[in-house]
Amino acid sequence: MSGLPFAALLLCLCITAGQSQQFTITVEHSQINVPVGGDALFSVRPSSKVRSGDWSVNGILAVWWIDQTVSVDNVYKPRAELFTSNGSLLLKSVNVRDSGEYRVNMVPVSGSQTSATITLRVIGESQQFTITVEHSQINVPVGGDALFSVRPSSMVSRGDWSVNGILAVWWIDQTVSVDNVYKTRAELFTSNGSLLLKSVKVRDSGEYRVNMIPVSGSQSSATITLRVIEPVTGVTVVANDSTPLENLDTIALSCDASGPVQARAWFKDNQPIQENNRIFTSSGKAKLIIISVYRNDAGTYKCIASNSFSSGSGETYVQVYYGPEMIRIVPERPVVSNTVSNLTLTCFALSVPWGIYVWYNGNNLLQTGQELRLLSARMVDVGSYTCRVTNRVTNRNSNLTVHVTAEAPKTDDNITLTAGAIVGIVLGLLGMGLIGGVTGWFIARKTSGIKDPPQSKSGRKSTLDTNTVNTPQNYENFPRNEQGASHNAQDENSTYMELNLGDRSVYSDLKR
Repeated sequence: MSGLPFAALLLCLCITAGQSQQFTITVEHSQINVPVGGDALFSVRPSSKVRSGDWSVNGILAVWWIDQTVSVDNVYKPRAELFTSNGSLLLKSVNVRDSGEYRVNMVPVSGSQTSATITLRVIGESQQFTITVEHSQINVPVGGDALFSVRPSSMVSRGDWSVNGILAVWWIDQTVSVDNVYKTRAELFTSNGSLLLKSVKVRDSGEYRVNMIPVSGSQSSATITLRVIEPVTGVTVVANDSTPLENLDTIALSCDASGPVQARAWFKDNQPIQENNRIFTSSGKAKLIIISVYRNDAGTYKCIASNSFSSGSGETYVQVYYGPEMIRIVPERPVVSNTVSNLTLTCFALSVPWGIYVWYNGNNLLQTGQELRLLSARMVDVGSYTCRVTNRVTNRNSNLTVHVTAEAPKTDDNITLTAGAIVGIVLGLLGMGLIGGVTGWFIARKTSGIKDPPQSKSGRKSTLDTNTVNTPQNYENFPRNEQGASHNAQDENSTYMELNLGDRSVYSDLKR
């Protein structure tokens, strides 16, 4: 009998111990409030070691695990993290769709499974879903990369991009599909829905529209315009008139280029053109207009065309035609020429292009060219000479006439001598000089008593070369004191007096 009470007591202790070891889950907060974009921590604490378990969100399985092996549904894969040590769950970057009831079920190593519930309230449910774009229009050169940068206000579950109304890229969560036209060049960033289009072409220009559906809330859209810009090439400047006449014609210079041109600038001889009521540009500066051109409007005109990424230039030379005018002849009028000298008349005139010069004597055509040469201005050359200058472009001409007179040269005593008289005088002077020299020699011989030279030792007489009478050496052989000449000074003086008188009489006859 004593054994029965002991057995009954042992059974009661076992029942009490079994009841005290029941598996339970303790939650830190039954409801948590987290702002949009924040992290939600569902903190739990099981009463004993857990073998397996799972978390569901509004009745839909989201995370499950067995021992250390964890699986996460694709919807939460990038954001959910499970702590297997106690089964707590961390959900990152929550959005309004994450709000609801989070239920955890756990199976202990020993004992029956149990569950607990935590309610999540994501603050910001009343905020409207929006998409912010960084730039509403982007300009990209040919071959560059275009980034369509967008930023949604909350988590997006799916979306798409269309180009000029044609679907190009679409996605659901992390799954992305690209149309074949853009497959090799388009890249989508699922974190925010931005799109990168590589190596753009001119045909890629247009309207790019993105549609996004948030995890919670109504869908929204945004538009970005892409402008693919070509480089500026082939800039040319063309004038409407190649031969503008001064004070008559108006010229228009056109600046054309390949590729989109955003701006133009005009220069003359590398200096910016200052516009006025006579020189001005058209809308967009595609044309430069000059009314009633002047000669100083001539020069090199350059146009620089540019856009955001490149520029090019073209130029042309403008020549303004005028004249002839301000004609003149050198030497200046009146023209008096020496009859024994050559005479050259030169004609000048202002003319563009260079004038055509023609010389006339009265109505007689003489020659063409700027210069007219008269080999000697004889009396027959006296008269009027006309220079006519013609401009073949302006079809204008200009004349100028000079009168040429000729006169004979004058001597120092104002007596005009012909060429024959001059030659006669020169010959007379030479003859008189010869006669005077021979006479003087005979007189000097007679007065100084010069005799035939003595016989040489060889018995021959000394000879005198009569061909060298007038050479300096012969004059040096005239009698002198040291050579035995006469010492009678009176005789020497009388000889020179007679020679001098003879010279004077001959010169007097010449003068007469």
